Parts: sequence; structure tokens; C-alpha cells
Amino acid sequence: MSFVRRRPSEAELGFFRAAVRRLGVTNREAEAHLSAADVPRSTVLLSTGDVPDLSGLVVSGVVREYYLQPDGTEHTRHFALAGDAFGSISDAIAGRPVRAEVCVESDAVVLLLPWPVIEQLAARSREWERCRHRIVEELLVRRSTREYELLALDAMGRYLSLLEQHPRIEEAVPQRHIASYLGITPVHLSRLRRRRRLGSRANPGTGRARR
Repeated sequence: MSFVRRRPSEAELGFFRAAVRRLGVTNREAEAHLSAADVPRSTVLLSTGDVPDLSGLVVSGVVREYYLQPDGTEHTRHFALAGDAFGSISDAIAGRPVRAEVCVESDAVVLLLPWPVIEQLAARSREWERCRHRIVEELLVRRSTREYELLALDAMGRYLSLLEQHPRIEEAVPQRHIASYLGITPVHLSRLRRRRRLGSRANPGTGRARR
């Protein structure tokens, strides 16, 4: 991990407080364990096999989570932009090593709060117990949405769903990563973008996934 942790600025603390307030937390006990980092593009935050103890919040930039195959192929599972959480939380909950790479795709500012600290806070604070529950709920909803996209939507439907979730994603990450997330080739993605620009949209609510 080629980045240096530092103390959060007042603006970054305000960003963190607003984020946890939305999850029902008003106490500031976690801030003693909070750090910030200015992370350069292409930095890997977590690698397959690591201990899943890193979790955080994107202040600016993009963090991508992807599965790395032995032949070097990448299958993107999630993008985290400003305001989004990132980390290998499902692996931490399951008590297993990290299964996906977590990488910064553009120069980013992130806030870091180790998942074990969240677990410790949840064990003694009703607020943080509810917060942990909300985090897990949001993870389950995200997984369910992703499963629906892959199994029930065609390629155009998946593309439109991604744009609805992250309207500026195409300005933030390379086309090949978006194609990887959608489960299609970059050439197919170019066709979808052209169709969308021309106003010929496929119905996102029908059709099996086409890869």
C-alpha cells in the first residue's frame, strides 16, 4: 500500500460526520481511529489473500473492486465514488481472506476506519451497533441489485442501471472497466453508448443477460 495516512482535516471530519449521521451515529468516538490518505492512481488498497481489516469512505476519486483471474483478466464487481464506502466487508464478516482486489482508479482522497474498530464500537455502543447493521443491510441490497442486473437485465439494461447509480462514471473510469463491470467487451459497450446517444434504448426491465 504505497500511501501515507494522515490526520483528517476539519472538512474531512465534517464529511465523515455527515456520512455516519445518515446511518444514525452522532457520537464521535470513532474519530480517534479515523485517518485520511491522499492516494495516487493505480494504488492497490487490498489484494487477494490479505486480511480484510481495511474499510473506508471515498471523499473524492474512484475506488474499484474487482476479481483478478490467473490469466490476468479482471471482473469488476463494484465502483465506489465520492460518498461511497469501500472495503472487503463481506470477507471480514465471513472471517476469510480478501477475495477481490481493491484499487484506486483515479487520484483519490479516502477516509479509513478499520473494520475491527467498527466491530468493537458496535459491541459497546447502541448507535454503532445500528450503524453496523445498516452497513450490512446496504451491502446485502447492493449484492441483490447486482444479482438482478446480471440475471434479469440485458446488456443495455445493465448499462442504464449503472448510469442511474453513477451518472458521471464514464468520465471517471476507463471504458474497459465499465465493460468489465457490465460483463461485455469494450466494443459492445461502444455500440451501447452509440445506441443511447441516438435515443434507441433497449427496455432495461426485460431480457436475459447477454454477454
